[in-house]
Formats: sequence, C-alpha cells, structure tokens
Amino acid sequence: LADMAAGVIRTPPLGRGRDEHGDGGGDGDRDGTYRDALRTFADDPLRCLRAVRFATRLNFVLHPGVVRAASEETIGAALRSKVSRERVGTELEGMLKRGLAVACAGFRTVLALGSMADAVWAPPGVPPTDHTADWDGAAALLAVAPACAEALSCAHGAARASAVDGRLLALCAALHPLRTGQVPDPAKPKGKRRLSRPALVLRDGIKFRNRDAADVHTVLGGVDAMAGLLAAQRAAPDATVLPAPRGEVGALVRSLGGAWPTCLALAAAAADAGGPSFVPRRLPDGVAGRKGGGAPAAEGPAATAARRLQQNILEAELDLCWEVPPL
Repeated sequence: LADMAAGVIRTPPLGRGRDEHGDGGGDGDRDGTYRDALRTFADDPLRCLRAVRFATRLNFVLHPGVVRAASEETIGAALRSKVSRERVGTELEGMLKRGLAVACAGFRTVLALGSMADAVWAPPGVPPTDHTADWDGAAALLAVAPACAEALSCAHGAARASAVDGRLLALCAALHPLRTGQVPDPAKPKGKRRLSRPALVLRDGIKFRNRDAADVHTVLGGVDAMAGLLAAQRAAPDATVLPAPRGEVGALVRSLGGAWPTCLALAAAAADAGGPSFVPRRLPDGVAGRKGGGAPAAEGPAATAARRLQQNILEAELDLCWEVPPL
C-alpha cells in the first residue's frame, strides 16, 4: 500500500456517495483523487493492478476517481508498453492465491477498467482486429463461477473424486472469449506452428507456467462438448442416469483428465451467466460472500444440473478413468 499515494485508495469524503456509474463524475476532480491517481499510474502503470489486488484482498471499493484514472486509454497503453509481462503476471498471481472468489472479483474489476482488459488479457503481438473478445461475457462468467464451483464441491461420493480447481476455473473464465481460433506462434516466426490464443496469453502475455497454458488449453478445448452434455442432462427425462452413452461420456472425461469437474463448472457458468439483472463489466461491490461484499451469486439451474451430472459420472465410475490403461 505504501507504493501508492494515500489519495489513490482513499474512500469518498464524508457526504459524497459513490458515483452511480462508477466513473467518478465530478467528485474525483474536486478532491484531486483523479489527478493524483492519474499521475501515480502514469509513473508506474502496474499500480493499477496492484490497487485492484489490494481492493479484492482487503475487500474495499476503489474510489471513483481511481477507477476513472485507471480506465484511461493512456494508462492501458502504458501498461502494455512500459511494464514487463512478468510483473503483470505477478499481480494476477497474487489475486489467484487468495481463492476463487477473490480471483473472480479481481479479474472482473480488471475487465471493468476500460482498456485495461486488452492490456492484460489480449494476446501479445496480435493486431487488435485479430483478437476481438467478448469481455462482457467473461465478466458474466466470473460473476457466477464461484457459485458453480460451490455446487460441484458437495457432490463428491468417492474418496478420490476429482475436484474443481479454483485457480484453473478463474483463468478459464477470464480467457473463455478467446477459446476459438489460433494465431501464429511469435516464438517461431519462420515456422508454421500455431497456438491457441489463451495459451499465447498465458505463456507470453502474463508469463505463467507452461502447465497453466496446457491445462487452460485442455479445459477450453473441451468446454463446448461438456456444455452439450450438460444441456442433454438438463433435458433428460430421468436425471439419475447419464444423458449420453457411457462410452461417449467416458471419452470426454478421459480427454479432460482431472480437469473434468473444472470444465463442467465452466460449462455451467457459461449457461447461467448473465441474466436480466446483470450489468456487463460493472465493478463488483467487493468480494461476494465477505462482509460488505454482497451475497454470492445464487446457484442457477445449470449449476444444479451440473451437480446431478457430476454425481451420475461418479456413480458410473468414470472418474479417474484416464488412469486405466486402454484395452
């Protein structure tokens, strides 16, 4: 916190409520918070992400002047050009280490800060026209992902049942809009190798582990098939049996390995995301489920069906099937 000026994270003065649209209105200019924050972020644009990390970790709401300054196009451009990608990844890692709810709130805040979404999550070295992304959709996924993970956390009947990986789920939800299509590998300019856009973001954009890139690639590669299976489960007349042939379900589970519950939670989040009351890319009011952070998102119908599908897979003894050698 000492790295940022006190004005950057102070709460609105007594008697001045938070601006209705979260952009600061005139309050940020009258008390100088916007100007202080803009100067501070211009000196080191990484302070934007650090402010988000502390806000989600300590569960306070950023001052509207800070939000307005962090949303400036010049700050997003500076974050892309002046800050090493390792430092960006370190701040995101700090959010992930605090659990799924904190990571989702932090990632939603980043997506709400204007050009910050592309500065952090867009594939590096790829022209903007080649990576148009539905960041509104990612924000909606992140809003319901914790509820979907919670729905699947209580369905385990086997002692060694695979579990939802909160870190992996948060990364997949944020990168879900980039799951289709591939781009040339910048590391092999003369070759024909191509990478998925999420893998490029994780490897080169935020310098995460190769294992993270591989796991995200696996989950996002199977989420559409899992979504189809989940839709069949919701439409099945008998919810207590698998909605597809056992071999077909087993092949999907085997291809996903231990990440299949995470893929199922992501598919449920994609089905339950949004809703009539959801405001795309709006700043979350703190960390859901924590004091002052509002109630967690309610379990949606897709999450309920996902819990039933998970139980059916466990009862069919398909979990851990990837450990069985093929015949």
